[in-house]
Amino acid sequence: GRSRACRSANRNVRRAPARVGIVSADTAPADADDGHRARGLKFWAAASGLPVEQPRAPFREAFVDFAAAEVWSRPGLSRKERWWITLSCVTIAAQPVPIKSHLEAALRSGDTTVAELREFARHLAVYAGWPLASFADSIIDELEGGATNLDDVVAENRVAAN
Repeated sequence: GRSRACRSANRNVRRAPARVGIVSADTAPADADDGHRARGLKFWAAASGLPVEQPRAPFREAFVDFAAAEVWSRPGLSRKERWWITLSCVTIAAQPVPIKSHLEAALRSGDTTVAELREFARHLAVYAGWPLASFADSIIDELEGGATNLDDVVAENRVAAN
């Protein structure tokens, strides 16, 4: 049997709520309802700082209908907190295209600054390794090099948000 300490510790662990309302390929209708899709498109346009088109491929539909409409738009974490989680995950996955696109989107949204991204890379190096963090930092260099246009986009997003 389990030790008394183990049983006691288990009583103190909060259980995750049941996965009610989660949309998956099995539970979602072939075409998400217009309100659900519109919520996902609107949220992702604000979060990415870019115009977002109606998805034309199943993968994009899944992203808009699930990731944007169901995950990113949930209460409980700010959009900025979600960016830190997402940036950590895509950097640890070591995939150059998602790293660059997500770092750029985080800046375009106005949710992060170059200075914060630099600190992110420094902190990430301790936990994920210097090579990954160095790669992320080199992308931040590229983004900062084109910051004139990026600053205009960020400023527009901040004005639109207020």
